[in-house]
Amino acid sequence: MNPRSLEFYHAAIKNAYPDAACIRQPEIIGMVAPVFLADVLNRTVVCRFSAPQIIFKNKIVSDLFRDYDIPAPQTRVHAYVGSWFEAYDYCTDKTLYEHMQSGLPDDKIFDAYTSVFKIQDKISRIPTYEFLPKDFRYHVQMLNATSPRRDMLSKLYADFVYSRSARGVQRLLHNDIHSKNILYSPETGCARLIDLDAVSLCNENFTMLMTVQRYPLKNVRQLMSAYQDITGRSLDINKILFACNMMQVLHVLRHPIKAWQEQNRQK
Repeated sequence: MNPRSLEFYHAAIKNAYPDAACIRQPEIIGMVAPVFLADVLNRTVVCRFSAPQIIFKNKIVSDLFRDYDIPAPQTRVHAYVGSWFEAYDYCTDKTLYEHMQSGLPDDKIFDAYTSVFKIQDKISRIPTYEFLPKDFRYHVQMLNATSPRRDMLSKLYADFVYSRSARGVQRLLHNDIHSKNILYSPETGCARLIDLDAVSLCNENFTMLMTVQRYPLKNVRQLMSAYQDITGRSLDINKILFACNMMQVLHVLRHPIKAWQEQNRQK
């Protein structure tokens, strides 16, 4: 979507919520869509601007999750002068990323992921015939729409990665599980998933591949074993690890300086 001025976004929010006050952007700003927080009477509302096709797809996801008692944002759809945004009540839990910045121990990080896998298991058991958005039903469609192939290496990367998401059994899954998309309470062990954009039909091995790529610990095999124990379904662990290595090679070829910086940060 085309970016707008801050004044425009504020006007759109005030149009939907006349009592909105203290409209601001969160400390962790989204990379894909403009996100704002607004205090509306006795609650805080998240307003996330995006393409209407994505917003209406997310509303279907939100309603399904409510019906199946899956913890996730309950979205409302708003429009203003050719622009669309979804709104939902703000959750005060911090992201796993924020907890990690404060020194969350490894065992708690692992617990957060296993808690999320229990949610993922519930999502995967929703019958696929109940998920019928007009657009972006399959995760590969979202990938192709949001990740342009600017050069030959980008095309090679996309052909290798994206094609795997469309192979095999397609389940409804959250396909972008990482520390910034997990809300977590270390005290209770409860977790929630945010970013409904990432929920669509996908190959389960590909989804785990995406999770492993951004998993912050080294016990990757233990992570995948925990997923298998929770879901009762087998992953192709060796193929996932092979694909993970291939993606790292392609990443180095596409972004050599960035890859070198990441490697040195880990030392």
